[in-house]
Amino acid sequence: MLHTILGEKIFCGLDLGAARFKASALKLRRSGDYELLGAHECPASGFKNSSPTSLNDFVEGIQATLGGLRKKTALRLKDLQVGLGGGLIENRLSQAVIPLMEKGSKVITPGDVQKVMLQARLLGLKIEEELLHAFPQSYQIDGVNRASNPLGLYGRKLEVELLLIAAHTTPVTNIMKAIQQSGYEAANLHWTSYAASWASLTPKMKNDGCALVDVGSSTTEVLIFKEGTLRHTQKIPLGG
Repeated sequence: MLHTILGEKIFCGLDLGAARFKASALKLRRSGDYELLGAHECPASGFKNSSPTSLNDFVEGIQATLGGLRKKTALRLKDLQVGLGGGLIENRLSQAVIPLMEKGSKVITPGDVQKVMLQARLLGLKIEEELLHAFPQSYQIDGVNRASNPLGLYGRKLEVELLLIAAHTTPVTNIMKAIQQSGYEAANLHWTSYAASWASLTPKMKNDGCALVDVGSSTTEVLIFKEGTLRHTQKIPLGG
């Protein structure tokens, strides 16, 4: 987030693609509406196969992209929402189960849900990976009762199935270093294709069921939504 003006928040996004770097500034009004303040893009430099190849060239590419946005918007840019994709991203399902009571049963609380979610993330992530997103697919109580929301239900043990979206730590660390050397800070990291779904899909579309096809220069990502959450992803090694 850049700053707040009369209750309206301004965000800056940086999308690091295989062919081009893109930056945009967005205003979030108190009413919940969005306004695009400006966008700028430059050819990618020092960045290939989703990894930095030359720190100096990479830094210059980031500075050129964000500098062009600054000229268009006259905004003081600092904190960035950074989008990553392509070969950096891995996805997999992970499961975990925790006991709630040795005997009898108890009401499932938000703390119980957070605990089983954390366990699934720890079991599903590799040492060299950094978690970007986690999407609960379903919960199961005592091995028999499947639930989309287990809060308030009774049970002795709670199980969750998570769809994890992760990125390789080493290139992410080098990307963060380049952003800092460019004079900016990465406030958050996002999977670019999932971020695109927030801009192009409505909650009703995600609830009813739909697919988003994000065609990049070298890869294409397919995201399947159902019942309001991401259910499946597929990476195709072909692009525009």
